[in-house]
Order: sequence, then structure tokens, then C-alpha cells
Amino acid sequence: MRLTLELALCLLAISAIGLTWFLIVRADRKRSFDERRYALMETLPDALFIVDDRWRFTHLNESAEVLFGQSAYELVGKRIDKLFDPLASEIFPEMVRARSAESPIEFVQTFSSTGRALAIRVQPSSAETLVYMRDVTERRLTEQRLREGERRLRLLLQQVPAMVWTADLDMRLSSASGSTLDDYALSEQEIIGKRVDEVFASPERSESMTDTIKRVFHGESLRYETHHNDRWLRHEIEPLRDTDNSIVGVIGAALDITDVKATSKAFERQARVDVLTALPNRLALEEQLDAMLDAARRERRRMAVMFVDLDRFKIINDSLGHRAGDEVLRGISGRLEALLRGRARVFRTGGDEFVILTDGDVTPDGVATMAEEILAAFEAPIHFEGRELVVSASIGASLYPDNAIEPGELVKQADSAMYRAKDAGRQNAKFYSGAMHARILERMSLELDLRHALAREEFELHYQPIVEVAGEKTIGAEALLRWKHPAVGEVFPDRFVGIAEEIGAIVEITAWVLDEACAFASAVRAMGLREFRIAVNLSARDLCEPDVGARIAAALERARLPASALDLEITERITLNDAAVKALIRLQSAGLRIVVDDFGIGYSSLDYIKRLPVGAVKIDRSFVADVAHSPHDQAIVKAITTLAHGLKLGVVAEGIETAAQRDFMLSAGVGTAQGYFFGRPVARAQFLNAVEALPECAEQSRAARVVPLFRQVGS
Repeated sequence: MRLTLELALCLLAISAIGLTWFLIVRADRKRSFDERRYALMETLPDALFIVDDRWRFTHLNESAEVLFGQSAYELVGKRIDKLFDPLASEIFPEMVRARSAESPIEFVQTFSSTGRALAIRVQPSSAETLVYMRDVTERRLTEQRLREGERRLRLLLQQVPAMVWTADLDMRLSSASGSTLDDYALSEQEIIGKRVDEVFASPERSESMTDTIKRVFHGESLRYETHHNDRWLRHEIEPLRDTDNSIVGVIGAALDITDVKATSKAFERQARVDVLTALPNRLALEEQLDAMLDAARRERRRMAVMFVDLDRFKIINDSLGHRAGDEVLRGISGRLEALLRGRARVFRTGGDEFVILTDGDVTPDGVATMAEEILAAFEAPIHFEGRELVVSASIGASLYPDNAIEPGELVKQADSAMYRAKDAGRQNAKFYSGAMHARILERMSLELDLRHALAREEFELHYQPIVEVAGEKTIGAEALLRWKHPAVGEVFPDRFVGIAEEIGAIVEITAWVLDEACAFASAVRAMGLREFRIAVNLSARDLCEPDVGARIAAALERARLPASALDLEITERITLNDAAVKALIRLQSAGLRIVVDDFGIGYSSLDYIKRLPVGAVKIDRSFVADVAHSPHDQAIVKAITTLAHGLKLGVVAEGIETAAQRDFMLSAGVGTAQGYFFGRPVARAQFLNAVEALPECAEQSRAARVVPLFRQVGS
């Protein structure tokens, strides 16, 4: 009996241990399950939280924390119905309803306070309730936009002239409707049963509409344009499918594009016309040149391509502004059209460039005569705001088939010939020759090297003495720019200054010249010639720079040179705007002397000395070369001198090479001069060496002895 009791107690103990172990394992499994469940919740992008049977938070993932604006640490243990939160207030009644019904509930809730829309699912159970929330705000907005778009589309289709039609597999129309039917004088009864080609035709396409529709039967969608009673329709055609997704025909939506076609053609015409001058433009040139060359080939005749470029047009734009430039272009365009009407066609290809194509058979002599007429047409001034603007042109010509037979090559050759005309002094015309190509390449190479010449220290100044004619006393010098090109040697200004102005390099070059020239003059003064003056040339581009005065003042200050020692030379060939004139007035007021170079050869000589604060004029060398023998040149020099003296201006004669020229200038009352007779331009070191070699004596005596030394240097 005792043994039986002990055995029973043992079995009971074993059962208790087993039950305890079972409960421990079960609790561990539940805890492990909960941990895995909570870990899974954290990986979900949507918001998820759990409350127990007393509505207390037991878990929230990170997305739920964001929605409630509180952390799980703050919320776990709190009752959701006690939260002062719009989200909790909206959700809780639905949670109660779901638990009461013991059934899941799904709904979408939009919160007016934030505008956010949430898709919510409440999953109840006896011990807990799980709430799942997904933000569907963007989806709701997208759906709203789609509905709005559909509404607008329906409204648009009601207003836009359109037609919707269908056709069967035999390409016969099976239905047609839309306001466009009336516009086309068509009725549904009239066209039903007809083949689409009988109703819709396209004069601009070689492929018929039925051939096109055959591609739609293979699942393609396409566009086709047709013409009927002076009206145009654009058809968007797609396969027509039945409920089994089989293709049973086609459906087309047609819009009236008559106005679009008209506008497109107008744009095409405008695309070929230059807006400023109303001349045909580059696109029109390409098209018409091809057609005109085809005609010349068929008729076996010559044809000329002429390239016309205005000389120094950029200076007008820079000095007087683009309004003045535009007026010049319009004026020139009108003259060319009037001059060449019936003989040639004029095109503006851009900027200040024009191309002329001759009509009918031409000869080289005839083209040369036409070029002379064009140049003559440029001689009359163009009036702009009380001013007279005079421009010239350079013309290049190439002949078909003499020079080339391809259109692009003919234009290129005419362009090359035009640049040759510019290099030859501008205001003339040249025919293309094979040698021109090499010259154009040389110019392009020169332009490229010029951009780097200043940085490479390839520029050098030479100085030519300016003397008093009576007594040959040296009173100054003109600074003359030279380019020591590493490959071609010394390059003179007439070859590169124009290029420098075109590419904008002239401003920096002038700044360097001012520094060098002022430093040189200061050195000469320090050697005893205390009244020595230096002359520097300025371009119109320089005067258009807003800081031109500051640059000149800085150069004088660095050299410790007074303003009275600097002459600024401007050529009367350039055109100056009001800003440039004001700049010259300020410079003159600061003590500098303004000298008009090349005086007497341009149209604006008297206008310059009337408008500008001129201190002296320099008689152009063209009047000096034959002055010892030509009565005309003598009369001109005397007239200029008398005019200058009457206006209390200084007079300088340039290009004096003989004693006879000097003697005439002395008799005519010309005060100062320069030229090879007094001394050739020399480098800085040579000039300073000549001054240094003078014996110690009075300044006036030293100045008078400089000229003989320069004659020795130049010989």
C-alpha cells in the first residue's frame, strides 16, 4: 500500500513537472511569436497598431507613430478613446463597431484638418484589435484629376468640330457622326457603305487610305490627313475590337485642321523671310539656289553668286546703337532690291551679309558691271535721327560653272572673294580665284594667333618723331603698333587692327599701348626733352568702353605723366555716338588733346571739328605725296591749314618724305609734321639711344638735334 502511494506521488510530481515545462515552452513560443509579429509590423511601410480588449495600445510601428505624432513609448498603455487626437477620434467609433460585429471593417477616411486620406482596415478579435492604415492621398488626388480630365475632355469634344467613324474589315464605312459632317456637306446616310477612299482622299500622300488602314488590322495605331471641299481632316485611327478582343474593323476620330494647315503654311513662308528687311533669308537662299542652278544646267548658261558684306558695320552698331544699324540694313536692302529687280534676287543671310543670285545668262563683264552699280548704290548717305550715315561694301563673286558647280561651293567661293576684297582695302569687288582659298586660311590663322599675341608678348611699339617744321625741333612722337609674329615676322597694323576690332581684342591691345607709350614718353622727358608729347591712336570700340577715361588716367598715373603730354588720335572714318562724343569731351576737359587723323578724306571732316573738342587735325598723306607738284593738293593743304588756324587748331602733316614737301608745308603755315624725311619709326631702345647720345645743352638745342640723329638711325 505504501509502495502504491509513493508511486502515485511520483507520477503526480512528474505530471506537474511536465505541465510546468509545457506552460514554459508555450509561453516562450507565444513570446517568440509576438516578437516575430512585432518585428514584421516594423518592416511594413504602412501604419499598423494594436489595442487590447480594454482599448489600450500594446504596439505601434514607426509609420503609426508618424500619423499619431507620438512615439510608441508615449502611447503604449494609453486608451485610444482617451486621446485628444483627430485620427483617434475618427477611427475609434469604427473600431467599436467592428468589435461588436466581430467582423473586419474597411473604409476610407479623409481628414479635413490635414487633407490626408487614409484607407483603414479594422481587424477585431476577442483579446485585441489590429488597425491597418495606408495613406491614399495621392491616389485620391490622381483619381480626382482623372475624373476632372474626363469631364473636361467630354466638354471639349462637344465644342470642337470633329467626326467619329467606323469601318468594317472590307474598309466600308459602318457609322459616322459628329458636327464636322455638316461642315463637309456630308450625311451619314450618304456615306454609310462606301469605301473610305471614296469619302476621304489625301492629295499629299502616295499611299491610299485603304492601304494605310491595312496596317491597323495588325494592331497598329496611325494618323492620316485627308482633304475634302477645301477642308482638311486629321484622322487618328485605331483597331476596333469585339468583346473577345478580336479586330473587327477600325475606328477613326477626325479633327478639322484646316486652320492649322493654313497657319503652318504661313509659318513656312515666314521661316523663309528675314524679319528686319523682308528679304528672303538663308533658308530661302538654299532652296532657290538649288532650283536656279538646276535651271542653269538645263539651259546651259552661266550664273553668278555674289556675296556682299558691309564694311565696318559693327562700328555703327557699337557707336550709334542697334537702331541705327537696323536702319542702315533696311535702307541698303531697299536699294539693292530696287537696283537689281528683274536681274537678280537679293537675300539677307545674317548680320550685315547679303547674297545675290543672278537671273538669266551672265558674263564676267556683266557681273563686274553689276558689282560696280552695287558699290555706287552705297555712296548716298542713309539718314538716321538727323545724322548722315555712309557705309561701303565689299563684294565677292563666283561663277557657275566656271568656278564650281555645287551650290555650297559657289557660296563659299563668293565668301572667300569677299574677304579678299576687304583685304584689298574694302569698298571694291573681287572674283574668286584658286589663290583666294590660301589667303582665307591665312587670315583665319592670323585671327587665331591674334587672340593670344598680347599674352605671348608679341606686340612692340615703334616711335616716329613729330617735329616743328620750322627749325625741325622734335616735340613728340607717334606710337605705332607692330606685331612680331613668330612665324611670319613683323605684321603691320593695316593687316591686323581691323581683325582685332572685329573679334573685340582691340580694347586690351589699346590698354597695353597706352601703358607702354606713356612710360616711354616719361622716360624721354626724364632725359631732358621736358615738353615731349606722345600720340596714341584710339578706335571707336575703345571710346565705346565705359571705363576708357579711367584706363587712360591709370596709364598716365603709372607713368607719372601729365595729361597735357598725351595726344589721342581718332580717324574721321569712324562713326561716333553721343556716348563716345561725351567721352571725348571729358578727356579733353582732363587736359588731353584730341587729334583728328586722316583729315580731309572722309565725309565727316567738318562735322568732326564742329561736334568734337578737337585740338589739332592731321592732314592725310594722300594730299602730301604730290603736294610739291600738284596745284590741287596744294590748294587742299592750304584750305585745311587756313580752316584750322581760323578755329585755333593745330595742324600736323604726315608722310613728309622730301625736302620739297617740307618746304611747301613751311610756306603754307603747317606747324608740325612727321614722315621719313624727319625719321622712320624705330623701336623704343633706338629712340632712347638717339636722345641719350645728344650733348649736354639747353633743352631747345637738344630737341633740334634729335632729327639728324633719327635720319642716321633710319638710313
